[in-house]
Amino acid sequence: FRATVKYPPWVEVFFEGKYLSEFSVVLPAAGGFLEPERLILNTGITASPLDWLKVSFEADDVNNERGINDSRDFPLPERRYMGTVLVKF
Repeated sequence: FRATVKYPPWVEVFFEGKYLSEFSVVLPAAGGFLEPERLILNTGITASPLDWLKVSFEADDVNNERGINDSRDFPLPERRYMGTVLVKF
C-alpha cells in the first residue's frame, strides 16, 4: 500500500508498506531455511519550491525489520536513508 499527501502543492509526503510472505532463501535440497513473513515500512518527502529545483529524502525499512541473508549468507541491508537534489538547467 502507499499513501501520498500533497500540501502545499510543491510538497509531497508518502508512506508505504510492503508485505513479504514467508519465503525460502536457500533451496531446501541444500539444507535451506525459510525467512519469516514481515511488513516493511518506508516513508519520504519531496519538495519542489522552484521549477528548476527538487529535493527529496527517503527512509526505507523505518521499522527496522531484521535483515536477511541472501543465498550465499551475505547480509542484505536493513534501514536505509537516501537523499536527492535535482537541478534543471
